[in-house]
Amino acid sequence: MVIAVIVGVISSLTPKKPYDADNRFEVIAQCEDQVKERLKAPSTAKFDNEEASGSGTWTVTGTVDSQNSFGAMLRADFRCTVIVDGDSIRTRVDSLG
Repeated sequence: MVIAVIVGVISSLTPKKPYDADNRFEVIAQCEDQVKERLKAPSTAKFDNEEASGSGTWTVTGTVDSQNSFGAMLRADFRCTVIVDGDSIRTRVDSLG
C-alpha cells in the first residue's frame, strides 16, 4: 500500500510532457475519444478511413461504425478540429452523422 502511494506521488511530480504538434497519431486518438463520447455505445466503435491534415491546428476526418440504442450497427462520417498548443490540446467534433 505504501509503495502505491509513493509511486503515485512520484508520478504526479513528474512534469507533463508537452503534446507533439506534429504527431498525427496523437491527434487522431484525441478525435476518436471525443467522437466516442457522443456515441450511444462507445465500446462498439470501429474507426476507418481516418485522415489527418495540418500541424498545430489539425482537421481529422473519417468514418465510425457503432451500435445504436437498438443494437444495430450504424456508420457515420465525422470531422474534428484538434488544436495542439504546447502542453494543451483542444478537440472539437465539428460534425458527426
